[in-house]
Amino acid sequence: KAPEAGEAHFGLGELHYADDKCREAIYEYGKVIQEFAKAKSTPDAYLRSSDCFLKLKMYDEAKLTLDELARQFPRSDAAKQVKVKLAEVVKAKAAKGPKK
Repeated sequence: KAPEAGEAHFGLGELHYADDKCREAIYEYGKVIQEFAKAKSTPDAYLRSSDCFLKLKMYDEAKLTLDELARQFPRSDAAKQVKVKLAEVVKAKAAKGPKK
């Protein structure tokens, strides 16, 4: 598969993200992660996916995505943001309160 296709999926994800269409964005970012794992935008696709999961109040998914980013791409620029993003997830989950 051509690397440009992975970048195209990332670009589509960014368009959806900008329009607050997180479910559609996650789908496109997922394509990058699953089918174009070596693309230069893959770490950013993980990061943006976690942002979307957070917006959708899917806290466990956001955390898992960030954990995977740190594991797969520890030296990437995106991975440098993992600690801050994980703190945001923990804070948002705590603000939600316990499950009823």
